[in-house]
Amino acid sequence: MRAIAAILSSLILQIPPPAREAGEDDGLRDPQIAQGIRDVAHAHFKAGRRGKAIEILSAAAAESPSDPGLWFDLGTALLADGDYDGARDSFRKTLLCDPSHADACLNLGVFALRDNDLDGAEAMFKKAIAAKPGWPQARANIAGVHAKRGKTAEAVREYRAVLESEPGLAVARFNLAKCLERNKEWEAAAAEYREILKRDPGAYRAHVELASIYRTRLNRPEKALYHYYKVVEALKPCPVTEAAKKAIEEIGKGQGP
Repeated sequence: MRAIAAILSSLILQIPPPAREAGEDDGLRDPQIAQGIRDVAHAHFKAGRRGKAIEILSAAAAESPSDPGLWFDLGTALLADGDYDGARDSFRKTLLCDPSHADACLNLGVFALRDNDLDGAEAMFKKAIAAKPGWPQARANIAGVHAKRGKTAEAVREYRAVLESEPGLAVARFNLAKCLERNKEWEAAAAEYREILKRDPGAYRAHVELASIYRTRLNRPEKALYHYYKVVEALKPCPVTEAAKKAIEEIGKGQGP
């Protein structure tokens, strides 16, 4: 699924807005000025100065409140900064300016999904698809709604359809594998995790899940060992690596899970 914080492509600026003459309409009317704002804000953001980027974007959005791009970029910056309420509000203002803004619809749908508002999430994802027909990320999120509703068969069908058009969408493949596990289709789930690792050998979560399936479901401890070792290699010491080390030790002693 496309993460709600992942759309950082066109943040905005710090060139101060031009002085307005009496009677002039509100807004940054010159697109070059708006782009300059985006460029400067983006530079601050990339340099780790999130507060400055947010300050710039907030001022620009206040100056030009009907510009959906400014509100969206502000929402993206707030989201990355951990201000979820502010981000949600900015994405809503994006839609007030442009009801067909696909990325804002997607992000608001993810917020609704996190709040377990499944109807609201599905409605937003469908709006995103209406604005951007066939969008794999939005379709994958609809599959996630099906999964949360317990409609695993529908979720599996939708994930597979998404992966036909976007085979490299790892989050969709991972969630497909989890649905297959719920159906106790262990071999099929393992195949999806292997496909993830074929495309990204460092995807440690796929190593964790595959090790668990091999050890607890398919009785192939030697294969489980390989993936547990990969987990230990991939991560700094943490609860996940400790659990992997414990599993390695137990397998070495011939102990079951």
